[in-house]
Amino acid sequence: YGDAGWGRLVARGKYRDHRFADELVAAAAQLIQQEWRPDPFPRFIAAVPSLRASTLVRDFAQRLADMLHLKFVEILAKTKETPPQKQMANSAQQAANVLSAFEVVGNVPAGPCLLLDDIFDSRWTLTITGFLIAQRGGGPVFPFALAKAADRKLLE
Repeated sequence: YGDAGWGRLVARGKYRDHRFADELVAAAAQLIQQEWRPDPFPRFIAAVPSLRASTLVRDFAQRLADMLHLKFVEILAKTKETPPQKQMANSAQQAANVLSAFEVVGNVPAGPCLLLDDIFDSRWTLTITGFLIAQRGGGPVFPFALAKAADRKLLE
């Protein structure tokens, strides 16, 4: 996320402000509605939960849901703390790291879901949580992240 686009705004929200800017919410909504246009369009938004920053992604997801006129549902829970994906040596370790770290809580609405995370590294977190939502009747699941992880040195 050290790119010339929204990367620095993502980094600032995650590491300094601990809240993503309204400008970023508006940009994400515009991208989803006007550029990406997932089909079928999501009926609800779910957020990948974090034990380290419990409100960061949830807050962004709620504001994005409001802007897109969608329902925000808290249907995922993180069941245990895990090391960051970037600390894993390979894809197999990354998958194992998140395989049992999440569970579905409550009822999953039927229909298409926009699954939101802030920054992805391996894509395994979105894959596993998306699978859990689909397994409980949601879907298709459209993963959406604000940025791909980058070397933090780029942000200094």
